Amino acid sequence: MPYVLGVAAGNGATLAALSRRRRDRWGEVELVRLGTAATSAPSTLRLTGDGAIAGGPGDRPVSGFLRRIGDDVPMVLDGWRFAAPELGAELIGWVVDRVVAEEGEAPEHVVVVVPAYWGPYRCGLLEEALWRAGLDEVSLVAEPVAAAWAYAAGRPVEPGTTLGVYAHGATTGECSVVARTGVAAFEVLAAGELGEGLGGADLDDLVADRVIERLGRDTGAPDAGELLARCRFAKESLSTAAAVTIPVPTLAGPAEVTLSATEFEEPDAAAAAAAGGGGTGPRGDGDRPGARGGRRCRVRRPGGPLGGARTRRVQGRLGARGT
Repeated sequence: MPYVLGVAAGNGATLAALSRRRRDRWGEVELVRLGTAATSAPSTLRLTGDGAIAGGPGDRPVSGFLRRIGDDVPMVLDGWRFAAPELGAELIGWVVDRVVAEEGEAPEHVVVVVPAYWGPYRCGLLEEALWRAGLDEVSLVAEPVAAAWAYAAGRPVEPGTTLGVYAHGATTGECSVVARTGVAAFEVLAAGELGEGLGGADLDDLVADRVIERLGRDTGAPDAGELLARCRFAKESLSTAAAVTIPVPTLAGPAEVTLSATEFEEPDAAAAAAAGGGGTGPRGDGDRPGARGGRRCRVRRPGGPLGGARTRRVQGRLGARGT
């Protein structure tokens, strides 16, 4: 059955969804299962022994390349040089290949969402890399425009209406203002990134820090990876619950730490300072993140995969606690 595929590759996780054409109408949007037990997959690739890059999990994960698109300096991995757009195209190609294997046929078209602050330069780099990877039936759409279309599919949005869109990612957030300029058009009027330190992965770390502080010195250090996984689940639970109790296995035996949502509703001074400033419009130098616009944060199902660097950071905090 003919279908179109949408891919959202964020700094932390990648999602995909499709819509099937039934006669003269498109069906409901269906999320694609990319992981073994989840619809999302980490935005990582793997480095093979011969210096090649491949999709899917592995012992030598490669991440952080999507934010590097537009940076002329190549990424050096074990002595091999890679351009960030090529790595981004490899990730998107891996997603398309998984869907094709499941569906038994290629999509009629692929839509890839990109940050609103990307300009023609960054978009052009990714488009060329996708073409080189054999993906020529691809359109790039600004993320807040895609969100606006999804919103308009369920409720009336008249031309001239403006919408505020907030995307909370693994490493930062993005605020945008979108206007409906016609029956079949939305336009980004302004967009800006929040400062570093306000992403979902940072909230995972903050929850882990609180747990470590409250465990005390006599409990014994828990496994860092397991602790991060439990803290991420607790963070997501606090989106709807007033408090959550985290069971923590330690060397001294099972322990529990209870955290409340109110502990995380106000950003600390450093995070607020990093987020200070105004947003940028899409027409100027739209290929740079530009000035960052700050706003108050609540925990609203942000995400981010567990990474080796973050696990080592938590291990360091556990070591400092035990000294």
